[in-house]
Amino acid sequence: MTDQLDLTGVTPESWLCVDCGINTAPGYPTRVELERSYKTSVAMKKLSGEAPPIATLTFNDRCEVYTVRDSVWKAAELEPMSGCICIGCLEKRLGRRLNPKDFPRRHPFNSMPGTERLIERRDGVGSMSKHKATAAERRRFGLPKDCTIEHVDLHDPNLAPEHRDNFITGVRSEAARLDEIIAALHRHRDEPKYGVDNIAGLAEQVRNLCGHLLACKELFGVVIIDDYPHLRRLLQTFSRSNYARLAATERAQ
Repeated sequence: MTDQLDLTGVTPESWLCVDCGINTAPGYPTRVELERSYKTSVAMKKLSGEAPPIATLTFNDRCEVYTVRDSVWKAAELEPMSGCICIGCLEKRLGRRLNPKDFPRRHPFNSMPGTERLIERRDGVGSMSKHKATAAERRRFGLPKDCTIEHVDLHDPNLAPEHRDNFITGVRSEAARLDEIIAALHRHRDEPKYGVDNIAGLAEQVRNLCGHLLACKELFGVVIIDDYPHLRRLLQTFSRSNYARLAATERAQ
């Protein structure tokens, strides 16, 4: 073992995020701490003939240790070895959500444990995961064979605009469909084929839709219910409290 160890440019000066100050690697030593531990280990070996471990390194679900492609780092206006930055602050600099293509797959940093949001961005799992639609899902949503369903976290502050728009469009389509069914039920309410079973099934679908309508309003400021008069009238008649939560005195644009 040599007496000196210089880790400049090899390990960060600090693991604190350069923007928000959060520790991206709790318990992991800095460059200076590693070099001091190395010197201590060298001294102990000279005295006793045995060198203690320089450091114990632990990576867990509290860490955000990773590396991204040079083009991504440059786009965030960061210099090489200019410090660490947490996932949230890096995405703020980029103005978009990170995705698996941003991370070099063969780099050892990109195979270690990490926070949930790091794993989601790096490995494409979690709130942005995809899976092949099951037969039940295809029947429920009227999907074609071999299609893929993508799971999106609507509460993500960096939610892509296309995911927001797709969600709102889907909610509008379902509201329009139910509005037409309610109108037909009203027109043919005295006919046997439009009986209690139809109404019970419709009520369940309306209840499911109300959660999505509320998400559109609270997350995106988009009020949908007032665009569909038959659906609106149904809620006003049977569930005024739900209608009050879904409507607005001022329409969002």
